[in-house]
Amino acid sequence: MSTLNGIGSRFNGVSQLNQHGNVHATLWFTFLYLPLIPLWKAEIKREITLPLKEFNYQIIQKLPLDRNEILKTYFYGWILVPLLLLGPILFLIPEIHEQLGIASPPPRNLIKGDSLNWHDWLFILYIVYFIVVVIKLYSNDIKRGLPKNYKTNLNR
Repeated sequence: MSTLNGIGSRFNGVSQLNQHGNVHATLWFTFLYLPLIPLWKAEIKREITLPLKEFNYQIIQKLPLDRNEILKTYFYGWILVPLLLLGPILFLIPEIHEQLGIASPPPRNLIKGDSLNWHDWLFILYIVYFIVVVIKLYSNDIKRGLPKNYKTNLNR
């Protein structure tokens, strides 16, 4: 399981820990981190390693693919995450302003001393939002399959 710039294979659809401390996950072929083809599903035990971004695991058993989990992964990977990341930028497009009845800001020249308008501030806010969402998604991604108290195990 490895990717190079999001192209390769990776586990998606990692379930909650079961009573044995294992998770179910599907190995996907991905392109730019978007899930394309489910390869197989397995029950795995995630090993706690440093740094956490290394996803070391032990395969307990292979399982049949689950159609509902596959559809959920497609929805999450192709609709929900792109919408979270790119949806707010739609409000920066002048044509959408017209459709919503919002006046677009007039052209300005910041070099000559024109001040920032609401559109500029909205763009700055979007950049901050985008960075925060990417960090949160990455943080959740590297903690997949770890027990909630994994930090106490790291100190041992």
